[in-house]
Amino acid sequence: MALHDKEVHDITAVDPCHKFTWCLDACIREGRVDAKRSRELQIFLDGIRRGQEQVLGDLSMILCDPYAINFLANSVIRLLQHLMNNEAMPKSMIIQFWS
Repeated sequence: MALHDKEVHDITAVDPCHKFTWCLDACIREGRVDAKRSRELQIFLDGIRRGQEQVLGDLSMILCDPYAINFLANSVIRLLQHLMNNEAMPKSMIIQFWS
């Protein structure tokens, strides 16, 4: 993101993971994933094709960032708590989750 902030377009224009990283960084800064950003992230992930192993390696490094791990884990826990509080999860799934 430092390259993005310094407007180094030579690299950010050709980096296949730039948009994903930019979107994830915005989610982390805001502390949430809204519907628009969720769609952007999903579109990027759906666009990865066989033979793009380098992109998967880059994504794994991006997602191994401690801030990204913490943000994603907290987001999943908040979503599960919301679903449980609204009784939107099947009971069999709740039992498996807490066992």
